[in-house]
Amino acid sequence: MSIPPPTTSSITRDLRHLFSSVTLRRAMLNPNPWQRRVWKQDHIKVVPDKDRIMKWNIVPGDFVRQIPDRFNQNDNPERYEVLSVDKWQNKVYLKGTRYKTEAKAKWVPYSKLQLWIGNLSLHEDGETTSVYATRIGSTNLKYNYRKKRFEWVRYAEATSPPMPFAEKRRIPWPKEKQPPYRAKQNKYYDTEADNALDKTWLPFVPQGKVSTFNEESYIGDLFTNKDLPSQWQASIPMEHIIASELTNPHSRARRQERWQERLAMLERSKQEYVKLELADLKGRRRQDAKADGVFRWKIAVRKYKARRNWQRWVRRGAKAKMEMRIKRRHRRSARKLRRLRMMKLKDAKNQVAIITGAGSGIGLESSLLFAQEGATVVLADINLGAADAAAALIAKRTPNAKTMVFKTDVSSEKDIKAAVDATVERFGRLDIMFNNAGIMHPQDDNAVTTEENIWDLTMNINVKGVWWGCKYAILAMRKNPTDESLGLRTGGSIINVASFVALMGAATPQLAYTASKGAVLAMTRELAMVHAREGIRLNSLCPGPLKTPLLMDFLNTPEKRDRRMVHIPMGRFGEAIEQAQAAVFLGSDESSYITGTDFKVDGGISSCYVTPLGEPVLAPPKNLSAAT
Repeated sequence: MSIPPPTTSSITRDLRHLFSSVTLRRAMLNPNPWQRRVWKQDHIKVVPDKDRIMKWNIVPGDFVRQIPDRFNQNDNPERYEVLSVDKWQNKVYLKGTRYKTEAKAKWVPYSKLQLWIGNLSLHEDGETTSVYATRIGSTNLKYNYRKKRFEWVRYAEATSPPMPFAEKRRIPWPKEKQPPYRAKQNKYYDTEADNALDKTWLPFVPQGKVSTFNEESYIGDLFTNKDLPSQWQASIPMEHIIASELTNPHSRARRQERWQERLAMLERSKQEYVKLELADLKGRRRQDAKADGVFRWKIAVRKYKARRNWQRWVRRGAKAKMEMRIKRRHRRSARKLRRLRMMKLKDAKNQVAIITGAGSGIGLESSLLFAQEGATVVLADINLGAADAAAALIAKRTPNAKTMVFKTDVSSEKDIKAAVDATVERFGRLDIMFNNAGIMHPQDDNAVTTEENIWDLTMNINVKGVWWGCKYAILAMRKNPTDESLGLRTGGSIINVASFVALMGAATPQLAYTASKGAVLAMTRELAMVHAREGIRLNSLCPGPLKTPLLMDFLNTPEKRDRRMVHIPMGRFGEAIEQAQAAVFLGSDESSYITGTDFKVDGGISSCYVTPLGEPVLAPPKNLSAAT
């Protein structure tokens, strides 16, 4: 594919340079070795379609100079005449210039030139100076059908040096240079060459409109038997009919003809609908039948216009654009989902997390996942053996992870304060507090049968433990050192484990547990509002029924499990790893605009009225602690 050569004409006859052909566009995107060698040799670099210039205000025959250096007041570039312009590469070739190594004129980018207006007198003393247009404006583009070219008016909006008057100065176009015609003299001609150039034929101009019948008859006569008499009017010159066929179909006259034909077609169809209704009155008056025919015609016209608009919409590419927008929207959604699935905590220096109840269940899975994501994990549990086993499992799965084990009874304020102080003393800060530890006592029942000691034990662990965890975590997070270069910021994230039972009632009572989780929800929302502007976020995690030792010990019979399974839309109990993933999200910067929420991860149970039938298609994910 070759690039069209530069033009030496100052007239714009077409705008083909604005639209690359399919072959050129493919070559621009993926040139073959020959094109790459030739283009590099000729310094060819075709600019994209959208960056090409439609109205060239600098054309061959103009005088220009390069833009002077604004930092050098003595810089006065030479003035050159424009030799040719390359509209495909936005290049202007200057007359009288040559490269040292190549015998061709130098080129300058279109945007680096100033157009010479002339030598003008700017002062009263009458001294003239060269004036250049630094910004050129133009009128709208119009097509001259007689001269078959595009025309517009150019004018100087700003000049160098500035002109004293404010109005815009029109800049004339250079005269088109045409080589003189030299007719070849021949002794056998009976007419002089100059006389042969005189125009002696004038085109046919009809007095009125030539009927469509004559045009169609003439064209049909070209392809029929020549022995038959012609049906078209022989007095009309065929040049007129051919010229009408070759005229621009998008001209104002042709568009008006099509519009008039469309109106005539609609009027004919209206008469046909009325005629059909009048042919079968069915007991109606003629006036009513006409009205019914017009009504049916209006409905048909509405459908016809809708069909035409749809076809026009498809032809101009709007349908393809809409499908592309839908594809882009789906790709964005897929990227968001992929980012959520591949979510990572920021590199471990500023991610120090305390997880209470870390020896089993949600706490164990969260400890493994937080360590896997790069956080420093403090495993706080009343069962020191279970916490040590969890730390050993973390060391096996994530050898470079930093951990610390601390025996903690969350119902004791002293133990929680000691765990937070030890964490800050050893690691220098606290960023995530996961208040996970809790109890669901098997003797927890309704208001009549629940004993006071069961109620107090549940409240001490589930409510007081969360309260004290929030209290000492907030005090530590306020003192977090900041260093933006290392990503260290003040504040942090506190995640309190509540439950879906705090949001909905159940006929299988566990009153103390439900009341304690409701208290956690209310307390989290209140603290989130109080500390929102300190950079401390607090959120509640509301798990659904899970296959954890805490719940499975409570649901110790098949009847208890089936009684609850029927209400779960996903048809299964949740896994601890699914809650751990939610905790990692709430603890990471991905949730930086989330605070004071009841984050439900319950398999849809809190949103369900009637559960679906059938078995679940997807298997539950495997817990990290169960992986081999």
